[in-house]
Amino acid sequence: MNTKRVFLASCLFGCALLGLLLVIGATQATAAASTRLSATAAETFVEPNIVLIHTLNGEAPNAADSFGWVGASIGDLDQDGANEFIISAPTYSATVANQGRVYLYSGRTGAALHTITGEAGGQLGYSVVAAGDINKDNVPDYIVSSPGGAGVLGRVQVYSGADNSELYNLSSNPGFFGADIDGGTDVNGDTYPDIIVGAQFETTTLTRTGRVYLYSGQNGGVLWTRDGLNEGDLLGAGVGFVDDVNADSVPDIVAAANGADSGNGRAYVLSGSDGVIIHTLAPTEPFSNTNAFGRFFALGAGDINNDGTSDIFIGDYATLNGNGRVYLYSGVDGSLLRVIEAEAPGDGLGPGRGIGDVNSDGFGDLIIASYTFGGAASSGGKAYIYSGADGNILNSITSKVANLFLGVDALSLGDVNGDGAPDYLVTGFGSAYVVSFNSMVYLPVLFR
Repeated sequence: MNTKRVFLASCLFGCALLGLLLVIGATQATAAASTRLSATAAETFVEPNIVLIHTLNGEAPNAADSFGWVGASIGDLDQDGANEFIISAPTYSATVANQGRVYLYSGRTGAALHTITGEAGGQLGYSVVAAGDINKDNVPDYIVSSPGGAGVLGRVQVYSGADNSELYNLSSNPGFFGADIDGGTDVNGDTYPDIIVGAQFETTTLTRTGRVYLYSGQNGGVLWTRDGLNEGDLLGAGVGFVDDVNADSVPDIVAAANGADSGNGRAYVLSGSDGVIIHTLAPTEPFSNTNAFGRFFALGAGDINNDGTSDIFIGDYATLNGNGRVYLYSGVDGSLLRVIEAEAPGDGLGPGRGIGDVNSDGFGDLIIASYTFGGAASSGGKAYIYSGADGNILNSITSKVANLFLGVDALSLGDVNGDGAPDYLVTGFGSAYVVSFNSMVYLPVLFR
């Protein structure tokens, strides 16, 4: 069963608790967990060229804490040459229900460095991102959201990477404030990285238009807000910084409104200066009204067509009866550059982001996951490293473990093991893996 899609469909109509993720079933999760705790790369993955660097597991039985919901590379905190990373468990419930917990790990050793636990109903860790050095102490910081729900106010907290103390605590009315967040980019030119927050259920003059907030990293003040265009648009379901696409020397922003057009969705490239719409991004037919276009995965893709301007990544993992799709749009004019289709029906293709130019051909590349891919094991999941230049698959990571849902999130960590090659964090349902590759493999992929 497509757990993330079930959760999202339910929460669209007012559910605020991630507990609906657990429809997977305890027996399936238990079987998967018993396999993954001590498994080697050969036991876990199909591809023989995968190097398994770290295996991380959640604390709760049967993945009841939703460990693996999201991951983030947050920079090198301890100056050992490897980026640290965070994995979240937003339904962690040790003392009260759905308080949530985030785990900070050493990129070099995989050791847990710190945990932060949320408050009742907050769902701490629903979104987690790097903040950049927001307090100017030469150590990267990080941002964690607790969107709350059911009367619980949403919060976005900025933490020091040096000592994990709280630097800012931003909050808003019950509109799922913190549905998605991004940071690490200075928009207003004051040398402090700023913060984007999506509040997809916020009601403005119309019901659930959604709202996007841009906050100053220097003082936590609101720089501007942008509301959804229509009732039920749910603007802010996905947000991300992109480079300057309109040549005004100010970084810009992409924001998804997954409820727009009766659930087909829209995304907008917004001016970093004032939130004005620069480009409108739409999915292509056939439509399926699944309210997933850009939800969580509306991001800058890097320059995938080598035209000097950052492009846009939109994941739509529930479309076409769960097949999923990824759309890549030009940052220059918003035109559709490429549609990446699922390898097989029901794959859940869509989680991912740009990863820079990993094969040194001058084009930005991508990691994209199909978290319900069942080609090697039922709902095992799979992630792909795609060439931005021509769409070839450079490498893949396929789970042999049933019900692992590998690819709930997927991202680059840089080189954490010091071998000169990029490494990747791929999360599943209750577990996560840091992997690399010992060779490059090229396989065909279908684009449309």
